[in-house]
Order: sequence, then structure tokens, then C-alpha cells
Amino acid sequence: METKIKSYYQTIAEGLSDRHRQILDYLSMVMEPRSRAVISESTGLSLQCVCGRVNELLKMGMVVVQGEAYDLNTQRLVEAVTINKSGEGIKPLEKKITPTKMKEYIEYLWNFRRTDVDVCSLEDWV
Repeated sequence: METKIKSYYQTIAEGLSDRHRQILDYLSMVMEPRSRAVISESTGLSLQCVCGRVNELLKMGMVVVQGEAYDLNTQRLVEAVTINKSGEGIKPLEKKITPTKMKEYIEYLWNFRRTDVDVCSLEDWV
């Protein structure tokens, strides 16, 4: 059964880069909105990389803007993003990933991170 589940989520994640998955794994782990700067600091990815990948994830509908956060570096309010828990409006970045599979992927991230069970990161599944 575990092999079947891994295979299923592997097909969902095929169109996502390692950096997309790293950002989604981080957001699913913290389960609350974070600014791009905080995501950058927490994941070790450059701010430019995070901004580009988050913008792509926003276009795909996998993450959504949810409020604002104060950025100490720029001293202004910036967007805070989080995982799209509802799954509404999900659009695939590549044709091989259907919106249904993207929604199921988000549900997987959200549901398993909310449990006490330690779940492998998606990078381990792929």
C-alpha cells in the first residue's frame, strides 16, 4: 500500500521543481502565513528564488496570499502566503498535472502535517 501511495504522489509532484517542493514542504510544516523573506531565511533559498517560485505557486493556485507581515529589513508591510487549503482555483503549471491532482497534493500536505505522525517530505517520495 505504501508503494502505491508514494507512486500516486510522485505523479502529482512531477511538474514541480525541487525548490517548489521545498517551499511547499516548509509552508505545510509551519501551517501559517509567512512572508517571502521569512521563507527565504528559513529554507536557505535566495530571496529572488523564493519570490519567483512563490509567484509561480500563486499562479498555480497552490499557495494564496493571506494577510500581511511586517518586514524588518524594508520596514513595510508585505504579503504573507500560505498553502491553499481549500484547493479552489488550482491551475496546473504544466499540462501533465491536473487541477484535481494538485488539489489532492495540497490536501495531502495539509492533512498529514496536522497529525502527530512524522511524514516524509515530498522530496523523499519522489
